[in-house]
Amino acid sequence: MKWLKYIGLGLLGILIVGVLGFYTWIRLNRYPATPQAVLISQQSSPNPQGWFVFQPTQATTQGFVIYPGGLVDARAYAPLAQALAERGIFTVIVPVPLELAITNINAAQNVMTAFPNLRTWAVGGHSLGGATACMFVPAHVQLSASQGVVSKINALVLWGAFCNNDVAVSAPNVISIYGAQDGLLGKRSADELKNGLPANTRWVVIGGGNHAMFGDYGNQSGDNPLSLTSADARQRIADETAGFLLALK
Repeated sequence: MKWLKYIGLGLLGILIVGVLGFYTWIRLNRYPATPQAVLISQQSSPNPQGWFVFQPTQATTQGFVIYPGGLVDARAYAPLAQALAERGIFTVIVPVPLELAITNINAAQNVMTAFPNLRTWAVGGHSLGGATACMFVPAHVQLSASQGVVSKINALVLWGAFCNNDVAVSAPNVISIYGAQDGLLGKRSADELKNGLPANTRWVVIGGGNHAMFGDYGNQSGDNPLSLTSADARQRIADETAGFLLALK
């Protein structure tokens, strides 16, 4: 019947408009990396997957996969990734479709497979990227167990992030770093921040820090101003993250 055809075409049109509208909204609301961050990202090791790989000058067996925050250009995390590499952590930033980490939850698995020489891995990220890491870690640990192998993941790193699921068993080593002036995470209760995390989680609160301090992409909507320099914030984040991971060896 013709009317069914017209209804089908109408629904298809609505779907197309909705998809285009969503894509347009994402492009208009994304946070591009600063020119300096883009320049640093170009100093990463070239690879066909498009990841940003920062290798330490000294030999290491500890790797770290970073999931970017929601709508944030992955290159914005290059300065922090470089700082971690300088401290001895093999660090990889994974760009994700639509700049939403949940569109590629298993991105860390591909990185771990590509660099089998590294004995242990930390997985984490900023904001939505951290929440995505929370979903990946237990799934990976369960998969490894079903295959009769020990997971290489030894830590979960949360930067201005919290988990929506339980990782207490699958991620016994967790560090959560956030700014005292975080305008987004600050809206969450203490119970929400602790949700699903092990009791021995290391909590690091950076005085004067905000939500956007983990990446070089400028101010973020809903956030509070940063009361210290970006360089100081980055140094503190890199020191705390690298110190925690290297102590696990």
